[in-house]
Amino acid sequence: MPAPTSAELELFSRLRPAHLASEGAHDPDELFDAAHRWGVAPLLGALSPTPSPRLRQALLVATAQHLLLSTTYRVICRCWEKAKVLHAPLKGLALGSKLYASPQARTMCDLDILVPHEQLQRATSALLDAPGFSLKGGMRPGPWRRAQKDVCLVYQGAEAAKVLVEVHYRLDQFKHLRLDYGEIWQRASREGLLAQLDATDELILTAYHLARSNYPVRFIWFLDVYGL
Repeated sequence: MPAPTSAELELFSRLRPAHLASEGAHDPDELFDAAHRWGVAPLLGALSPTPSPRLRQALLVATAQHLLLSTTYRVICRCWEKAKVLHAPLKGLALGSKLYASPQARTMCDLDILVPHEQLQRATSALLDAPGFSLKGGMRPGPWRRAQKDVCLVYQGAEAAKVLVEVHYRLDQFKHLRLDYGEIWQRASREGLLAQLDATDELILTAYHLARSNYPVRFIWFLDVYGL
């Protein structure tokens, strides 16, 4: 990984709790470019006493995306309430309101939700039977194998925008390190069919996601781990 630029160093400094109110000397456009590259432009806009116009715009876009994803999650909850599917939100869906003063500032691109393995087929079928849901790429459901760790669906409601929904029963894929998801579910607290993972389990799963990602690392994921 290349050495961080001076703008990135200032960005990281500003996102430390003791320096959130500091006014940096960097050009606002350079700072925005660094924040955008690391996936924290909306967060910096929410935390800055005097955000630049580009940071304010990034926060508005993130707020609209948060509303779209939250609305989709409510649709999913209604489907799973009827099908009696236990589930636990993951990543930004779970951590936005828990770790950040402005949940909409915690950027989200999709929805990640954990379900017990024995309920994976029922969870997927309940969504596919509802209007607006389809498997990503238009594929048909395949055999429900133990090796299948998640199902990717797309939801398109009244809005034109599409939402990617990833239904997981596990996240880990390291050969010599496996988690016991039966124990994870036992440690989770429950309110009806909504589960809240134990804090340690949530930290481990968040770190697993960071380690297994095929996409460029985003600083917001490190902030998630730090906050947990």
